[in-house]
Amino acid sequence: MNNRAGEEMTEKDKSSKTLDRQIADAVMKKIITWEIPPGSWIKEREIAEKFKVSHGPVREAFRHLSQAGFVEVVPWRGAHVIELTPEAVHEIYTLLTSLFGAVCRLAAERFDKTNIAELDKAFEVYNQKALAANNVDTHFNHSMELGRYIASLSKSDFSEQLLNKTAILARWAHQIALHESVSQMQPELSSSSIALYRIVIEMIKAKLPNEAERASRELTDFTYRMLVRTMEQRRDLFSKVN
Repeated sequence: MNNRAGEEMTEKDKSSKTLDRQIADAVMKKIITWEIPPGSWIKEREIAEKFKVSHGPVREAFRHLSQAGFVEVVPWRGAHVIELTPEAVHEIYTLLTSLFGAVCRLAAERFDKTNIAELDKAFEVYNQKALAANNVDTHFNHSMELGRYIASLSKSDFSEQLLNKTAILARWAHQIALHESVSQMQPELSSSSIALYRIVIEMIKAKLPNEAERASRELTDFTYRMLVRTMEQRRDLFSKVN
């Protein structure tokens, strides 16, 4: 692990969050970006030493990470980062598809048409950033930004919170897409995602809940199929090497 883990927290983070939350957030960031890969062990003693704290806050941090779905805490051994199996990816995207579909439905039901210009602007910002993205990871981050904006239109704090938590897991799973063979498809993937997102936006603007939910499911399903394809390619490459 990187010795600078604790330095990534801003002063605002430090003042507004308890010590165990600060540690959990710093470690989670490294799990999400695969600096700590799936299947790794995180030792309680090592984390305590890096953050210069007692073991109590570290145990609490591990509990937060376990509740978020990233690790399994094993007594006397530490925290084991969950393996990113095809089954795990399927579960994550099944949840994401359902939650994002529900959020888009609510957004369409509650959309105020006086906000059409603002929604169009949000999509155009995403469109430009997505086209300029040089890899699928960057594109996914921009897609999440637009997704969070749509979630705010649902006017449901509970749904928004659930979606955000699941999106973090999806962001972690999406690291699979950094495989070179997928990165080469970036222009094609971006154009397809943009086209699907455009339909979601149009259905929300038209206040058509069923169609907005259906379009959102097509969007997340497209991303899921791409990840499955990547996992299969990685498995085949690994088999050839071994």
